[in-house]
Amino acid sequence: TIRGKIAVIEKLIADRNRPPKLLRAISGLIPSDVWLSGLKLGAEEVQFKGKGQNLIHVSDFLKSLEESADFTDVRLLSSGQAKDDGGAEATEFQISARRR
Repeated sequence: TIRGKIAVIEKLIADRNRPPKLLRAISGLIPSDVWLSGLKLGAEEVQFKGKGQNLIHVSDFLKSLEESADFTDVRLLSSGQAKDDGGAEATEFQISARRR
């Protein structure tokens, strides 16, 4: 039983650094004309919600996620046009990706 407890503690210590590392990776993948309004980190899946200046910038973000070593199975769940607080047109999106 002691070995089992030690194994659990070692796994918890190893997994402790995963969320900050993942957040640093995500911040490096976001184009300057894309901003996130929601981020949901699950054990196996990450969901992104946000806006981009236009669909091209959202597409660039999708491509960055797909090429990243941290994510796989990147899917665009929804996209559509919306106005931001200043009245400018923007593309809203929702993306899911599996963590590697």
